[in-house]
Order: sequence, then structure tokens, then C-alpha cells
Amino acid sequence: MTTELVVARRWIRSVLAADSGPSGVWTVLGGRVRARRAVQGAPYPQLVLTVPAATDLLGVGGTRVWTNLLVDCRLISEGNNSEAASALAARIDQLLHRGSGAPVGGRVWACVREFPFEYSEVVEGREYLHVGGRYRLWATAT
Repeated sequence: MTTELVVARRWIRSVLAADSGPSGVWTVLGGRVRARRAVQGAPYPQLVLTVPAATDLLGVGGTRVWTNLLVDCRLISEGNNSEAASALAARIDQLLHRGSGAPVGGRVWACVREFPFEYSEVVEGREYLHVGGRYRLWATAT
């Protein structure tokens, strides 16, 4: 059985995959959309999707109406070129904010960005820039 978390990730991947022109998000990312963490040794940028919180809306008798998910869409790039990373994150936001759709196994009824974020970290002497946003999605699984 598919979960709402899987439905949300499938929808995000499908929306981004549709932006596959020469400078599209999918092209720039090379399909590197990851669940939970970046893949070590893989090229950058990578988009990492994490779910810091989710709650179910329950109806009479415990019937699940939908799941309200918070999804962090975090674009990670190597170095400190915030202009390029911010431009790509802005395009991702254009594609996701106010979106909806029906990927295999369920439906995303709505998606809105709650807030943007940007920070950097240094790991083993290398700088990584994290740019993105936290999105609220309402999803159901079939």
C-alpha cells in the first residue's frame, strides 16, 4: 500500500520532471531528487525532500480524510554561489507553490510554501549551500 508520504514525493518528482527543457529544473538537477538525505559522492546540485511533520485529519469512525504534511525541499549545492542556487530554488517554488495533482497511488490536493530558507555548512573543508522552502501538502493515498 502506498502512503501519503510516498504520494507527496511522487507528485513533487513528477512536477519537477515535467520541467525538462534545456534549463529546466529536471535537466539542471540531472534527476537528483532524493528522499531524506543527499547521496555522498553524487554530483551537485541535489534536491533533498524531508518530512519534519505530518498529521492526519480523521473523520467519523477514524476514517482518514487526508494527511497534512510539511515537506522541506532543500536544494544543496557545492560552493557558495547563492545566486545560481537561489534562481533554481525560485523555479522549484514556481512549480510547486499552489500546485496539485494525482500521481500513481493517490492525490495531492494542494501545496503551498510556508517559508523559504537559506544556510550554508562546511563539511570536511567543503562548503555546501542549502536553499529552499518548507511546503505544506494535503495528500491522500488510494
